[in-house]
Amino acid sequence: MTKIFDYLIIGAGISGTSFARYLQLKKPEKTFIILESEGEPGGLCRTKNISGNYLDIGGGHFLCSKYLEVYNFIFQHIPESSFNYFSRVSKIRIENEVIDYPIESNIFQLPINLQIDYLISIIQSGENTSEAEPTNYEEYIIWKLGKRIAEKYMIPYNTKIWGISPQEMDVDWLYKIPRLDVREIILSCLQKRADPSKMPSHVGFYYPKTGGFQEIFNAIYRFIEPHVILSSPVTSIKKEINYFSVNNEYKAKKIMGKVSFYPPNPIRI
Repeated sequence: MTKIFDYLIIGAGISGTSFARYLQLKKPEKTFIILESEGEPGGLCRTKNISGNYLDIGGGHFLCSKYLEVYNFIFQHIPESSFNYFSRVSKIRIENEVIDYPIESNIFQLPINLQIDYLISIIQSGENTSEAEPTNYEEYIIWKLGKRIAEKYMIPYNTKIWGISPQEMDVDWLYKIPRLDVREIILSCLQKRADPSKMPSHVGFYYPKTGGFQEIFNAIYRFIEPHVILSSPVTSIKKEINYFSVNNEYKAKKIMGKVSFYPPNPIRI
């Protein structure tokens, strides 16, 4: 009889691997298996050594979080002493001026006439006139920060960084972002300084001293490697009475992760 796992995890990237390790630490009685479509694990968190230089192939990665639990989890696998810590320095060019990031904390760095224009726009925003909170990101930006910041910076910036219109994005992820209210924004202008406690979590970040970002992944992956099956893309998922059947080969009570089928192949769940 084929074993029924408690979890089948799709993908041996940093998310799938971290979840599997969490199960080992917090729920050791749970069984799991990981299917990875590629021939090596790591996903976007792989690092290549090219002529003695380390290159993170998935883009620029760094370790930052506003949750202490994340650091505790990482540092129990790879010591904090193995990292360099950097303070982030980010600038915004707006209205032919350069100010610090984030914009709402640093309006005081603009010329006084622009400060007035931006503050009036913020005061007139939907949040401050008791309008209902919108459900798409573009309308939320206007509702939260006013039309001036939205049109001059936030909408163009987010369109560029996400590759889609903010109108197509929802707002359920915004809990991760510090949310200044109008009083705090005005106070920063009057005091001419940003409140460091309101800065985003990535105001500072860690990066491994050697080996690139994959050093973090490797430190976690080594514990769950026996549970990983490489070169095993998910091609079908079928819902049975008490479990899911994956690829007509693996059975699991729960499935974690996401999968896309191309060409389109309907999933019966």
